[in-house]
Amino acid sequence: MLAGALFQAGFEAWPLILCGALKILYDFALLWAFRHIKPPEER
Repeated sequence: MLAGALFQAGFEAWPLILCGALKILYDFALLWAFRHIKPPEER
């Protein structure tokens, strides 16, 4: 019974896990794409 509840919870959570992983990959892609841009110098 416990295994079924854990499976159900994991099955319902997979979209959140997938979106989190895609967000991390997207952030790393942006960092890689704009790695040559430096922040402006402070006065």
